[in-house]
Amino acid sequence: MGSPHAKPQDQPPSAPPQTGAASDAVAEPLVKIVELQTIPMPNGILGVAEVSKHIGFPVHRAYYIRDVPTGEGRGSHGHRALRQCFLCLRGSVRLSISKAGRTETVELNRPSQAAVVPAGCWRDLSDFSHDSVIIVLASDEYDEADYIRKYDDFLRWEAGDEPVTSTPYLDLKRNSQMVAAEMELAMRRVIRSGRLIGGEEISAFETRFATYCGADHMVGLGNGLDALVIALVRRSAADRPRRSLRRPRTAPAGCGRAWD
Repeated sequence: MGSPHAKPQDQPPSAPPQTGAASDAVAEPLVKIVELQTIPMPNGILGVAEVSKHIGFPVHRAYYIRDVPTGEGRGSHGHRALRQCFLCLRGSVRLSISKAGRTETVELNRPSQAAVVPAGCWRDLSDFSHDSVIIVLASDEYDEADYIRKYDDFLRWEAGDEPVTSTPYLDLKRNSQMVAAEMELAMRRVIRSGRLIGGEEISAFETRFATYCGADHMVGLGNGLDALVIALVRRSAADRPRRSLRRPRTAPAGCGRAWD
């Protein structure tokens, strides 16, 4: 969480109105408002938030905010990769999210309502009611390196203009962080399905990738070597139809393949 005393220069300016064709397109909301499952019961009300149905990312950290003095705020920082889900269990609070020159503000005042915030956003929490209790679900554990404390630094990070302090050979960290939540959920679905080879996830990927490549079919393999071997065998079979693929008799099962 950021400092409760946000400096004026750290606050995001109002986004200028967009004109032209860009304004005609409906932009995807920065804040996704989700209605949680609410189950009224004789002995109380049960509220449910599930990762796959409501939150959309695996939760690795949870914290709460309460007893915020009147007129004070929270947040006033950005996150590079962290995703968050805000729930107001009691009272009310105003949440402002900024990204890519846009700012959206929502008010949370019902425990059955949640605000899901994607990665790469600046956030401000303000107008806390005196009795407010806020729960925040986060996609990762605390990591100070993921925080951006000043808004000018956040704008530079968004634009890719951060100062260069080193020259990595190949830095995939930023891109991998942006898809880490989806990858974790996908791996969880595969493990829970009990099918580590084939299955619905692989079939869906094969269909989508074939469409992307403009191909009629696509077959997922274990590694690049398998792909090269199959391609070479296919070409060899086309050149010499009598060639056949068979397993060496002297090698253990799975150690290799050869063809005559």
